[in-house]
Amino acid sequence: MSAERQQWRVWCTIDNRYELVNISVGEPEPSECPVDPEHPIDASKTEFRARFDANSDLSNTRDVPTGTDDSTKGWAVGSKIQAKDGNVWICMDASEGAAIWKAETGTSQSYSFNPELTMSGVSYVTVASFIWPGSDESGMPSAIKIIGYGTGDDWQAKIVDIGQSKTVCECAVQTNGTKAIVDMGALTSLAALPAIWELQLKRSGSGNPDVFSAAMHIFR
Repeated sequence: MSAERQQWRVWCTIDNRYELVNISVGEPEPSECPVDPEHPIDASKTEFRARFDANSDLSNTRDVPTGTDDSTKGWAVGSKIQAKDGNVWICMDASEGAAIWKAETGTSQSYSFNPELTMSGVSYVTVASFIWPGSDESGMPSAIKIIGYGTGDDWQAKIVDIGQSKTVCECAVQTNGTKAIVDMGALTSLAALPAIWELQLKRSGSGNPDVFSAAMHIFR
């Protein structure tokens, strides 16, 4: 059920932004804007991004994918699922037990992480790494929110730009054994170009090991 493809991005000189182009392996470098072929592109900015496996299921019959929808189930980077929530989800990382999926449609980018993380210490632990496409390409987000569930009372969450070694945002998450939606606060150090971000979590207190699960949404 696989078909290897490749992803490029081209710079549209009319909209002044990057547009993604997915083509079959062996096809020539894209030479036109995928949104409107009449829009000229700046060929000097055309960039190859990655090869990926184009497995997909667009049947609207699947639940929103989680961290366990991984390579062991046939999914790979670039796989797409059109889920019951109406969004098309694309696989950003298919690592076993820790897959990352991003919603491709709607007014936000949604990332679904490993469903359960058990922690016994109070140091930050990286839950997931993902690519921030850059404000030049995707614009400035209006907010970043985390949806979390934990067996403990208090957690800390932060997003770190690895390249800049700077914190983008951080917040306290109080779950008390229930699901919580928390705005991650003021956004700083937002890179204009693509960067690697990490979502990091830690417990605020000591005691018995706690379990935490999370998803993150970047709102436009």
